[in-house]
Amino acid sequence: MPAISPNPAKNTLNIQSKKVINVVSVYDMQGRMLKQYLPNSNSSRIDISKFSSGFYFIKIQCGETEYLRKIEKK
Repeated sequence: MPAISPNPAKNTLNIQSKKVINVVSVYDMQGRMLKQYLPNSNSSRIDISKFSSGFYFIKIQCGETEYLRKIEKK
C-alpha cells in the first residue's frame, strides 16, 4: 500500500510506493474528480494548495491495483 504524508496536509502530499504509481486522482466527497496526475514513478508530490479545507479521496493506481485513501486538507 502506498504511503501518503502528511495527513492532514496544508499544501502538498507526498506519495511513496514500492510499485510504480501510474495515476493519482483526487476526488471530492461527492465523488467528483478534481485533479489527475500521471507520475509514472515510485514517488509523487501532489499540490493541493488551491483546494478548500476539508476531506478528499485520493485514488492511487499502481499497475492493475488501485488504492483509495481519505485525506484532510487543512
